Amino acid sequence: MKVYVTGQIEFIKDGIISIPIIIDSGKNTRIVKINYEIENLTTANWNEFLNSSKPFFIKDFSNYSDSKWIFKGKLVLVENRTYESEDEVKLEVMNAVFRHEKKYNSLRRQVEAFNNLEKINSAQREQIPDSVRLFVWQRDGGKCVKCGANEKLEFDHIIPVAKGGSNTERNIQLLCERCNRQKGAKIY
Repeated sequence: MKVYVTGQIEFIKDGIISIPIIIDSGKNTRIVKINYEIENLTTANWNEFLNSSKPFFIKDFSNYSDSKWIFKGKLVLVENRTYESEDEVKLEVMNAVFRHEKKYNSLRRQVEAFNNLEKINSAQREQIPDSVRLFVWQRDGGKCVKCGANEKLEFDHIIPVAKGGSNTERNIQLLCERCNRQKGAKIY
């Protein structure tokens, strides 16, 4: 038995829903919306229908081994059903929808994380003010506070900006390039 989610259904009017069906494949792929009539479906009970804890079987003229179900607003196709009971099929339908939602929620979170990362990377770090640079240079005597070197000096954040550090005199020190690379993002 193959069970899969094909798409989101739409409410058209009392008793009528629209279901997207994929036709063909490859270059000729297209989606056609087919209207189905469902007894006792009204505007008033549409949300109840969508939020039902049980799948709803759509009666149509297909054979026993293939059927269409609606669960949580999604159309689910069941193909090649053989000996499974209706309760087993309902469980498979529910499982297919839950797997589908989990997959797309995970993808959604990944895309959001990627977009947030791009925003963070594109945000420029605030420059250390000249007055702070001058103060730190004078305070540290123009040399690395770790090894005393006076070449290839860099202004280092004691508490990294990424961990909440600021651009104040108390959080900036002079380190040579070698000592700064050894320190990395550590806090001494």
